[in-house]
Amino acid sequence: VPGAPVKPVLVSMPFKHFSPSYESIYTQVLVARSLCQFYNRMQVRYLEDYIPSEEEKNDPKLYAENVRNIIAYASNLPMCD
Repeated sequence: VPGAPVKPVLVSMPFKHFSPSYESIYTQVLVARSLCQFYNRMQVRYLEDYIPSEEEKNDPKLYAENVRNIIAYASNLPMCD
C-alpha cells in the first residue's frame, strides 16, 4: 500500500569462524560448514514504526530512501548504491 507506515526490521547473523551469508562459495560448502558449527545465531531487531510525511506519501522514492537511511543508521553500515 503506497504511503502506509512500515515496521523496519534488521536481521543479522553474527559469526565467529564462518560467515553464514551466501557470498561466493558453492552451496555444498556453505551447508557443510554451517553444519560443522555448534550453533548459528541470528539477531532480529525491530525498529520503531516509520510513518511517512505528506511529502513522502506523494513521492515513493523519497519515502524508500528515508526508510533506507534509518535502517543503515541503525545497523551502523555505510550506504552504497
